Amino acid sequence: NGLRKTDEETLKVVEMVLSGQTNRKLVEKLTINGLMAVGLNGSDAGLLKGQFVDKDRLGYVGEITEVNSEIVELLLQTDIIPVITPIAVCPDGTKLNVNADYAAAAVANALKVEQCLFVTDVEGIMINGAVKEIVSSTDIRNYIERGDIYGGMIPKVESAVKALQKGIESVRIVAGRKSFFLNNVWYGTKILGKERAV
Repeated sequence: NGLRKTDEETLKVVEMVLSGQTNRKLVEKLTINGLMAVGLNGSDAGLLKGQFVDKDRLGYVGEITEVNSEIVELLLQTDIIPVITPIAVCPDGTKLNVNADYAAAAVANALKVEQCLFVTDVEGIMINGAVKEIVSSTDIRNYIERGDIYGGMIPKVESAVKALQKGIESVRIVAGRKSFFLNNVWYGTKILGKERAV
């Protein structure tokens, strides 16, 4: 279902690559484009607190139980964009690999944002070869049951539904390799709670 098994040794590699290489690249890209950004590991200062999803089956894979939103808000107040590596920390200090979409949704919920964007390598939710512009939470469930949504897209849409249930107005899945906001028009798939869907 799109979650990666992670043993203790693999977690060390995951953290090294995500925090050291991927995070730095994202910060650099933002900086080059005139945006102030700083890289953070989710385990720093208890930014992302978590717990095991299923240690026996998945190993060191976690879900977020709490977000220290004060750190994020402090940076945002000074126009600095935090780039957060999705590594959570347990109360005993154990680090966990968290699906990036779940982490994004947790941070979005904690900040009570209007819209959460999931940037991926596809233009949105593809059904029968075409991008669905607007879907509801109910549509999502039906698409998963039918097998139209599968693999790595499952955590994205499940995160979207959880975010909507906690009060976010909408979630949008967009492609990172092309413009997803052009001439005041959003592209990709907009996901709404079933009571808001059209």
